[in-house]
Amino acid sequence: PPEGGDSVEQDSLLTALRRLRVETGSLPCLGCGYDYHCSTKGCAILREAEQRIIRQAALIRRLQIERKQAREENPK
Repeated sequence: PPEGGDSVEQDSLLTALRRLRVETGSLPCLGCGYDYHCSTKGCAILREAEQRIIRQAALIRRLQIERKQAREENPK
């Protein structure tokens, strides 16, 4: 995909994760093994997935900037 090409899909995924995390205690999440980490903030698994996506997106942006700077410093 082009640089940053997955951002729309990623934004949609983050929005969906944020909506789903309020499902804590519903039938789909009972007995997942991580439910003891859930709180009024929502499902522990969904919150962790959201945070990982955010961290990965920040890392990708930083690497893209570094790559662009390296190309500008060392043109072919």
